[in-house]
Amino acid sequence: MCSFIRYAASGVLFFLFHSYAFSDDLIDRKDWQLVEIESLAATSDYQFRHKKTDGYLLVTGDFNGDGVTDRAEISKKNTNETYGLIAYVSRGTEGYDQHILNEGDWSIFSRMGISREDPGEYKTACGKGYGRCKSDAPLSVSFPYDAINFFMFDSASMFFIYKNDSFYTVWISD
Repeated sequence: MCSFIRYAASGVLFFLFHSYAFSDDLIDRKDWQLVEIESLAATSDYQFRHKKTDGYLLVTGDFNGDGVTDRAEISKKNTNETYGLIAYVSRGTEGYDQHILNEGDWSIFSRMGISREDPGEYKTACGKGYGRCKSDAPLSVSFPYDAINFFMFDSASMFFIYKNDSFYTVWISD
């Protein structure tokens, strides 16, 4: 009985540590570094970034539903002026896979932010009547795990949703 309780307790501690902890030591950024909010002081959208402590540059959530915290961030490539939306999705105890979701130059990324979207059902841009949509375009999208909202301040937004080991995009507004 005591060994079962000790085993069960260690399992709970393992679950709690891996469910909520995200360690930079477990990811390999390869050629990317996180953008610091101070580097955005000269941009037109700097005022909006102070509404959140992470400046809309970093978000954590469980994108793949494995109970381990994943992370997405707006990062700068070390070798040039390319910026990107990078997601780090857990592989359990094996670390994290890096997904480059979007890349562009600073003129675009200085206006972009990210936030976490809770699981649920959301109307798409087509469902809200925005723009011209193809006849087979979905009017709504639902997902069982957290998603990444990639947006331009006071403008367009799209969700990055993880499914079958990769992300797909859905426009939410134009």
